[in-house]
Amino acid sequence: MSYRPPLGGPGATGEQELGPGEASDIATDEIYATLADQNRRLILRYLQDAMGNAASRHQLAEHISERSSGPQNAEAVAIQLHHIHLPKLMDAGIVEYEAQAGSVQYTPLPTVETHLDYVDESDSR
Repeated sequence: MSYRPPLGGPGATGEQELGPGEASDIATDEIYATLADQNRRLILRYLQDAMGNAASRHQLAEHISERSSGPQNAEAVAIQLHHIHLPKLMDAGIVEYEAQAGSVQYTPLPTVETHLDYVDESDSR
């Protein structure tokens, strides 16, 4: 097992043990930069609840267009997902995205989950 010093934030004391499959190269700054966008947080929350942590780009676009703070149609959101949000999540090692098939797979990572919870908690204040 690998160990990493605490990432900071609430409750970060001691060393954190990396679980199986957890990417050890996702830096805290990269996680926060990735989670800074509301649409990317909506993507991850949807995938957390989806069967098998997977969904299609179309399902994600529908979900985001229904829940975003401004008026967005699903087609425009799908284009943003394809060109901006899914590649950013993929580059960070958070999701796997098959562009041709339009499929997205999320493998929950404890560090990402912790930071996502923290960002969501901060948003609700």
